Formats: sequence, C-alpha cells, structure tokens
Amino acid sequence: MPPGGLGGRGTTLRPWQDRDAPALVEAWADPEVTAWSRGPDDRTLPAAQRWIEGWDERRTAGLALDLVIADPADECVGEVGLTTPAAHGTTARQRGQADEAATAGRVGLLGWWLLPRGRGRGLASSTVAGFSVWLLGDGGFSALGAAIHPDNERSILVAERAGFRRSGTAPGGELVFRLARPQGGRA
Repeated sequence: MPPGGLGGRGTTLRPWQDRDAPALVEAWADPEVTAWSRGPDDRTLPAAQRWIEGWDERRTAGLALDLVIADPADECVGEVGLTTPAAHGTTARQRGQADEAATAGRVGLLGWWLLPRGRGRGLASSTVAGFSVWLLGDGGFSALGAAIHPDNERSILVAERAGFRRSGTAPGGELVFRLARPQGGRA
C-alpha cells in the first residue's frame, strides 16, 4: 500500500470504504466513465457494496490495487487502479505491452476515472503521476502500462502528463502507453 497522503493537487489515495458505494454507483452511471471503462452488468448500490467488500481480497491476492482518489474533505472523486496482467487472464504481450516490459520484472496495468466534480483540475494527471512514482519505486514494479481507446483524449493527456509514452497498439485497437523504472534505479 502506498503511504498515506500519496495523491496530488490536494487529493489523497486511500482504500475503498463502505461510504464510497454511492460514488461508485455514480461512476457506473456516468456516460464519460462508461464510454471508456467496462463496468459490471449489475450497477446497483448492493453491487457496489459487494465490490467494495472484495477490495482487500483482490489486493492480498495480488490481482488489483484499486484506490479512491479523495478530495480534501475525504470524499471520493475518482479512482486509480492497478491490475496485473494475470488478473486479466492475459500476458503482457497480449495486452500490447513491449516484450522487454513483460520480461523485466513486475508489470502493472493502470486505469483511472474521475467523477464530474473532480474533472478539469489536473487531479487525474497528478494522482496517476504520484502513484506511478511510488509503484516504480517502493511498490517494486519495473514497468507500468495503460491501454486507452484512441478517442479518449482526456485519458491520453493524463497518461502523457504522468510521464507515460505511447509504445504501440493493442490487438483491440487501444493505444498502449508505457512507463518504466529508469535503468538501475527508482522512478
């Protein structure tokens, strides 16, 4: 887990809590989020509560680390999530990652979203950048990737502003962005 306070521009990253379930339902109903992210078929409050209840299990199994992007009032304004290629049932190569990233050590795939009240202030870029620095340092990852639909201009900008560079195109047409730990060191 990243240290408390990791975030950017007045945000913090923290684990999901029961009280965040309404914000998750809001995200699952937000056309801007759902245009680019797969959500569950069941997008009800009980489904959000079940998803949040499974947070620690996914984390301890090494499948995902989904964190709330919280504003200064500690309210959920978005999420940044890390998954491993194994969580998707695919290899890094199948997800469009460069061969060297797949063989150089731990590789993670990042995703993010913001609710309307969090958009337009650079929160995603600063949070993704800070989380990525931690993941490539103390988090022990050698490379991070993000697969982004070519029409999702906001997420492309987030990736670029957070230091990711385009490295190819995934089989499904998503643009693949990559950020690697510097040779011989930390991010």
